[in-house]
Amino acid sequence: MKKNTYIFLLMVFLIFSGCQKDDICSETTSTTPHLVIKFLDNENPSNTKAVTNLQVQEENLLEDYFETPINDTLIKIPLRTTANFTNYIFTLNAPEDPDAEIGEDDALPNEDHLDFSYGTVVEYVSRACGYKTLFVGFEASRVSEGSNTNWIERIEVQQPNEITNEIDTHLFIYH
Repeated sequence: MKKNTYIFLLMVFLIFSGCQKDDICSETTSTTPHLVIKFLDNENPSNTKAVTNLQVQEENLLEDYFETPINDTLIKIPLRTTANFTNYIFTLNAPEDPDAEIGEDDALPNEDHLDFSYGTVVEYVSRACGYKTLFVGFEASRVSEGSNTNWIERIEVQQPNEITNEIDTHLFIYH
């Protein structure tokens, strides 16, 4: 009887010792963070200010980089992890249908170009999640169009200029 008990316990141990945890990356696990941008009123910098029909695209690409903004004054966009720069076009009054004609009462689209530069640090997260990239030395600059046609009045990178999470706001855009 004792011998059967030992054999049974040994078999149970061998069965359960072969089990492994599932390799699933939890949604709560921190991965490569997006750039968090808040839009503020240039005339009253302590107030947020919505952007009318905002469209954000990486230069030379046709797709938008966010489906839905977090709200009308805060967005998250990705930065390239394979380069030390990303260039975006921020369009105010972007038409919902790019093929539609602009009417007399419609505001004209206004594009501003922002260039982002940074260093990257690759960090191991876990076997299931792989690696994440953090951005250090983040800098932003607005390409001046001259003749006061920029809708973005100024930009301000928040210090420390590292992008390590999506909780903090990394860039303020004043318009």
